[in-house]
Amino acid sequence: MTQELIQLLVAFLPLVWLFAGIAAIRMPLWLVGIIALLLAGVAAAFGFSFPPILIAEASLEGFLFALFPIIHVIFGALFVYVVQGFVPHADKDPRGDRD
Repeated sequence: MTQELIQLLVAFLPLVWLFAGIAAIRMPLWLVGIIALLLAGVAAAFGFSFPPILIAEASLEGFLFALFPIIHVIFGALFVYVVQGFVPHADKDPRGDRD
């Protein structure tokens, strides 16, 4: 019972750090995120005996999973920008001339 409780508390450390770093300490978000990533890696290695390659793989997968929506929005904005360049009168108001 106590082993599971210790693992639960160790697993909550990165999440508690995120809330404390953002709300209480008011650090920059990028720094809070990097420290939380390091805390999660240390918790996985020492609290749950994860091998380092699995920690690195999970970190890379999380990074790519977080990066995908950002790239999706950028490509969508570029697509709309390019399409707007090919459509005649795309910058005019469709309801008529409103000055």
